[in-house]
Formats: sequence, C-alpha cells, structure tokens
Amino acid sequence: HKVISDEGTLGIPEVIAVVLLVNVDFVKKLVPNLEQMYFLPEADSDMEKIEQLMKEFSYYAGKEKEHEPYENLRLMSMLYELMYLLCRDDLVVRETV
Repeated sequence: HKVISDEGTLGIPEVIAVVLLVNVDFVKKLVPNLEQMYFLPEADSDMEKIEQLMKEFSYYAGKEKEHEPYENLRLMSMLYELMYLLCRDDLVVRETV
C-alpha cells in the first residue's frame, strides 16, 4: 500500500496517514457476514477517538521494542475498541452502497 497526499484536493501540504492492516480472518470472527458488508466512513463517525487510537498504534510502527508484561492485552483492547467503532458507525451492507 502507498498513500500519496493530493495537495490540490486537500489543500494541506503534509498529510500523515497511519495504515493499520488487520488480518481478515480476525475481522471475519468479529463480523461473520463480512463478505456482504463494506466499511464506509461517515461524518458521524467518532473520528476523534479513532484518531487517538491510530496515534497510539503508530507508536509501535516499525520498531522492535521490549514490551511491558501483558502489553499485548492493551494492544488487543485498543484493536477491539477500534473495530467496535468502525462496525458501529461505518459498517453497511454492500448492496446499499
């Protein structure tokens, strides 16, 4: 994946994107009918909370760190919270899009 800022469209010279790749099998366990669904972010999404979570995830990007004991529990809880927000606010049936 590659993200390129379109300065003409956004009017912002520098845009930072954080991409979190989540294993599709993990998502299918949370959303059993995933094949019929589509994530469509809307204005009423809790973008402030999502942004906060993504910033916290970005702390771990590309770094081999010594983690605190049980820190993986925190990371999993953050991932579940992110998935909750996305499913609650942005998950729609593909046929309706």
